[in-house]
Amino acid sequence: LLDIYPSSVMGRSNYALYAMYASDFETAVAEAEKVREIDPTYFKTWLPVAAKALADGDISAAQQSYENMAATGGRGELTGLLGLADTAMYSGDFATARAYLEDGIAKAGAAGSQYYQSTSYIALADAYMLESNAAAALESLRTGLDISTGLSRRVPAALTYLATGDTASAATIADELAKSLQPQSRAYARLIEGLIALDKGERVEAINLISSGVRLADLWLLRYYLGKAYFDAGHFAEALDEFMTCDSRKGEATALFLDDLPTYRYMATLPYWLGRSQQELGMRVAATDSYTAFLALRPSGGPLADDARERLP
Repeated sequence: LLDIYPSSVMGRSNYALYAMYASDFETAVAEAEKVREIDPTYFKTWLPVAAKALADGDISAAQQSYENMAATGGRGELTGLLGLADTAMYSGDFATARAYLEDGIAKAGAAGSQYYQSTSYIALADAYMLESNAAAALESLRTGLDISTGLSRRVPAALTYLATGDTASAATIADELAKSLQPQSRAYARLIEGLIALDKGERVEAINLISSGVRLADLWLLRYYLGKAYFDAGHFAEALDEFMTCDSRKGEATALFLDDLPTYRYMATLPYWLGRSQQELGMRVAATDSYTAFLALRPSGGPLADDARERLP
């Protein structure tokens, strides 16, 4: 890459991405613009722009940013298609997300990129699950894992397995991650183990396992599911603390696995869980605001959207 991009481009781009992960979107966008002044074709500069747009609730601006990214060609096109699909899932347009991902799978295959093809299949499984199509999700998931494995594929795969009730496959992934020397991999192993415990009704054990994962690596996804574990156990104040932490650290959700591939769709249900926690604590005005924010992303409905709508005053 250093032969293709000058060090000034790489340095400023990394600065922009680090600012994005730190939720400093203004700095991230400003630095990204400076990179484009040097090299207008450097595709990664559009990720902070899209991330800021999503954080601001501007879906159309995020879509335009990813279209601009895709227009740079090569990896930019493949990443842009992932971003467009991610944005569509975030905003509740699951059919459109599938169309982008299917296009990305075909183009990644033509380009010989197993990495992008596998990642797109795993994201496609997410889209199918959001449409409650477990059979299609599992088929897409297994195809993606057959092509390539890695942390950014195995963790979402484990979550999909759990959502379909296949705890054995999720446990296998947890066992594999637990053997890694990398703290992040072992932290995700604790997350999966915790969610398996939660599925069994072992709420305290789930909280202990996920909390031990946070001590290994303080990751956004662990905080999110720790909040859900606290909520399930009836510890609403603790749940709200975790969900508020996730909201303040939303920059980390832009690319959860630090590979600069879009994952902001994981933020979509956070307002719902904020609302549930606030409601349980008697924070009625705050809960109404959270439910309203969530419903703005899910106007066509779904189980959580229907529940949120019924909870509005």
